[in-house]
Amino acid sequence: MAIATTRRQSVVETSAEPSSVLRRLRKAFVDPQDVIGRGGSGRFVVLHKDSGSIPAIDLECSVGVGGRACGVPALHDSYVDASTALYLAARLPGSPHVVHIDDLRVHELVAASGARSRLVRALIGPLREQPDWPVLRSTTVQWCESGFNLVRAAAALSIHRNTLIYRLGKIEEAGLPVRNPRAALKLYLACIADALDS
Repeated sequence: MAIATTRRQSVVETSAEPSSVLRRLRKAFVDPQDVIGRGGSGRFVVLHKDSGSIPAIDLECSVGVGGRACGVPALHDSYVDASTALYLAARLPGSPHVVHIDDLRVHELVAASGARSRLVRALIGPLREQPDWPVLRSTTVQWCESGFNLVRAAAALSIHRNTLIYRLGKIEEAGLPVRNPRAALKLYLACIADALDS
């Protein structure tokens, strides 16, 4: 079977009644080449064209979107990616209902590391004992994802710039040079690993 266009697999998880789910998925994925099937308990798999976005699904569900597949062997990888995206999103606070594996590749890498718990202990061990550790962890993640920019990081966290400076100072007082980009990236990976273990 030749696949002419780039495709993706998406995995939909829901507790809704299966026949209702299939009907709603068929309304959302309308291309004649889209294929919808039922997986294990509460799971449905959709093979669809890579259009850049997932159509709105009139259903309470979580959707994991796999990587691009340009051939039959890659379809399996796309399915595994979609399942991995759902697994990771369930462990990350504030994840949206639709998660793309392309947005979680760093998380996927950290989750697969056998040294994850050693990384967390070595880099952020003492800081994890702070009562406000979840706030400091999200501050570190946003600081790195905002390109070490005070204004962008403060906006992403919905806090005042001075509050961000205070939090970064608190992290540095624990001996973690979060303003040094190289050290901050190691800390970023440790924070992601810690969030996955929480």
